Amino acid sequence: MTSTATPQIDHREHPEQCADSTEIVHREHHGNCANCEHPAPENFCPACGQKTHIETPTLFEFIHEYLHHYVALEGTLTRTLWTLITGPGRLTTEYIAGRRQRYIKPLQLYLTISFIFFVLLGLFGSIVHVIPNTGGDEQTQAQVIIKNLHPGPRAASGADEDSAQDKAEAALELALDKKEQARDAAKDKAKPGGQMLSSDVPWINNFGARLERLKDEYMAHPDDTMAHLQKEGMRKLPYVVFMLMPIFAFLLRITYFRRRFVYGVHLVFVLHVHAFAYLLFLLSLLPFAPAGPLATVFVVYFVAALRKVYGGRWIPQILRALALFIVYGLFVAFGLLGLVISLI
Repeated sequence: MTSTATPQIDHREHPEQCADSTEIVHREHHGNCANCEHPAPENFCPACGQKTHIETPTLFEFIHEYLHHYVALEGTLTRTLWTLITGPGRLTTEYIAGRRQRYIKPLQLYLTISFIFFVLLGLFGSIVHVIPNTGGDEQTQAQVIIKNLHPGPRAASGADEDSAQDKAEAALELALDKKEQARDAAKDKAKPGGQMLSSDVPWINNFGARLERLKDEYMAHPDDTMAHLQKEGMRKLPYVVFMLMPIFAFLLRITYFRRRFVYGVHLVFVLHVHAFAYLLFLLSLLPFAPAGPLATVFVVYFVAALRKVYGGRWIPQILRALALFIVYGLFVAFGLLGLVISLI
């Protein structure tokens, strides 16, 4: 009796037929690129640049690849950070000169430092602290009274304490509501045309309604409202800053139009400056970090970086930096205003 031998599948040529196997398949190189099928006799494909020896990396290999790319590869991370900190504007001039392989790419550097900052900010708290408002405003004073209105040691326990607290809160809230309604009515009478002041443009009306709602929430719960705005604002701040950087680069192009730099050079400079700013923000997370000296360091760094990249004397550069801060500050103010409105 003759037995039929089971054909053996060469997994090297047919890796898809061993998909049910629990073992990781390591592809061996057979002369063609697995990505584009171009002849690739060496370690990298000459057409697309992919490695010719493909295998699924382990967790250790993922970590090793990351560290090798940022740290071990000729000290790229260390060299980039050292140059960024000690040489204002030097990273940009190195980029312009074509010496780019030895440093981390500008966008990659910015995203890495900003990512670390916002992760640590979420873990260890905020650089902005909400200070309770106990000023002379009537609504605020009433909220303080309600918050601190607790029965003394002589008061009855249990339901009597809860009942007294609820009655006091209800009475104060009712009185405040009536006073607020009377005040609003008086304001409406004082306005020429009353409701005719409302705009016919829908987004303007929506904007005003959102501002009114924010004001009401702040008057009712100032600390909670500020804490909410702080939390949501810091959550969306990276997107706002990232969206404003092209505007900053455009302002630089207008300011230094005689330098004949392409727009990309200004954008690279902005990325490097913002990366340094986030390093200072990281320092601001430390306990008792002085905000004033850190702001002074950034101003000096920015002026020195302008002089390094664009040239010129110190006094004109200081004046240009001042003008940039003012104009860009207006954009930031409008951006933050839009951010606050979007959070309502």
